[in-house]
Amino acid sequence: MTKPARPTTKSTREPLLDIARVVACAVVVMHHAAIVLQWGDVHGAGSSVEWTIRQGVLKFFKYGTGTPIFFALAGFLVMGTLERTAGDRRKIVDSLWRRIRRIIPPYWLAMGLTACLLLLLEASGLKFLFAGGDALEFKSPHEITKNQWLGNLALIETWRPTQIGETREIFTRVAWTLCYHEQFIFLALLLAIVTGARWRGWLVGLSVALMAFQAFLYDINAYHRLEGLFIDRWFVFGCGLIAWEVASRQTWDSTKRSLTAVLITGLCAGMYVEDIEVQIAGGTALALAFGSSLIRDRLSPETAKKWASLSPWTYPIFLVHLPAETICIRALTELGVVSFWGRAVIVVPLAIACGAAAGVAFGKLVNFLDSVTIEKADLIAAGNWIIVKSGLSPLRIWPGVEVMPLRLNESDELPRQVREGLGGLTPSNSVRRLSDRTPWPNATR
Repeated sequence: MTKPARPTTKSTREPLLDIARVVACAVVVMHHAAIVLQWGDVHGAGSSVEWTIRQGVLKFFKYGTGTPIFFALAGFLVMGTLERTAGDRRKIVDSLWRRIRRIIPPYWLAMGLTACLLLLLEASGLKFLFAGGDALEFKSPHEITKNQWLGNLALIETWRPTQIGETREIFTRVAWTLCYHEQFIFLALLLAIVTGARWRGWLVGLSVALMAFQAFLYDINAYHRLEGLFIDRWFVFGCGLIAWEVASRQTWDSTKRSLTAVLITGLCAGMYVEDIEVQIAGGTALALAFGSSLIRDRLSPETAKKWASLSPWTYPIFLVHLPAETICIRALTELGVVSFWGRAVIVVPLAIACGAAAGVAFGKLVNFLDSVTIEKADLIAAGNWIIVKSGLSPLRIWPGVEVMPLRLNESDELPRQVREGLGGLTPSNSVRRLSDRTPWPNATR
């Protein structure tokens, strides 16, 4: 008699979201590496066949940007967050705080490491590796003013010059995306906090008003007056909001048809005005609205797990790929790799590989910091480590700088290495790891 098969638990993770993150990150990395290729390179072709091939290579590498995919994803995910909170203001505040802690500290760490690297290159007489042509050059940290540093640290640099009349300077470039991203999220969650259970109607109304205002600004050629504020790119975020509404509705009612028509109209409008961001945002929103169930049904669990394992690496790669790519491109240019095919076949792939490798290394660094840090203070963790290594365990240092006996139910607050050093004396609670409570993205989970 055969044993009955065990019931399988269906994962609540959405594979399409993992795929979209990975694709968006890959497009961003490739797009920034392909800055070394120029559209004018097609004129150097020796024949019509080579001209066509060069044109295809340029369109493959350069005709695209991952930023609107990230923006549409942000809108889709924030709707899911608000749906789960059900208008509970405390849950909404907690969600906003978790997002800030998860996004900002890794960004600060990446920006600090980038600044240190550039200062080291400048002191070594190698400033040309980051401040030259043929790549997205960086300004020397010395050349950035205090207000500009403040704008970069606070992620307000895109719109800070409208309040403080000083030139805008995005230090790490990716901060441009994060500035808009955080404006979108903050405004949506703030509106939900104020309106409570009525958040959906207010958010829909705000989105419609902002999209109409965008069209008005475009019509009167006044987009530049609000450059850097959420208004001039709200449509790409709003596409994600609408996509969630379409995907969450089971029946094909008039509301779902109307929302789908809005997405299709926006996509067609982007094609009409040749706005690549609007085109990609509209296409992403339609994929999120109608592709989730299709991907979920057709993707094997093993393949879904592979995409899920790649997804956490996208943010570390996004944060640090630019300096690695810039230095790689400049170094290869100095070595004489300047022909079109040399740049297309050697420089661009190597720059992409350097950007990805730098992101993986940064992710591992973040994981290491996550594993050796506790919530209260690094010094406390260091003191506990010394106590364990000196054979005085089971003791620990409390925040009040008092050495007291360690209670078994509190051992999971120690760093993981300390718990391992206790030699099995105390249990380790994997559920309450620091990475479950702090902003650091654990790329190995």
